[in-house]
Amino acid sequence: MKNGFITEYLSTLAGMQLVYGENDCHVMCLTVIDMITGSKYRDEIYHKYTTPTAGRKYAKENCSFPTLSGLCRAKGELVNEPLDGDIIIASGHCTVFWRGKVIVLNEEGTHYVIAYYSPMEKEKIYRFTGSSE
Repeated sequence: MKNGFITEYLSTLAGMQLVYGENDCHVMCLTVIDMITGSKYRDEIYHKYTTPTAGRKYAKENCSFPTLSGLCRAKGELVNEPLDGDIIIASGHCTVFWRGKVIVLNEEGTHYVIAYYSPMEKEKIYRFTGSSE
């Protein structure tokens, strides 16, 4: 895992504005998956949509996996406790666990903030390792 690159990438997100297709939770998770596995899933959606609905439609019609959950189920390992780089999916939202923290939207839902991780009911945690094959 490219820890330094992941730390640097996630650090840049704090305070950034939510921009669908460029700087949203799916792009963030796919970027980290790509860093861990060497895959190119982020490239499939980056700059291809501007709303959540358009993103879902685009992914369903054009991507290797129509949903992040589908990618995680197929290529990741479902685990009970998060470690650095794990993808957390809950209630239609996703984030990356890193050093006891996660990147989430502020109360207004406009900008990203770093928050301490707190387990949520019905969340699923997926771990990616090695290559994307």
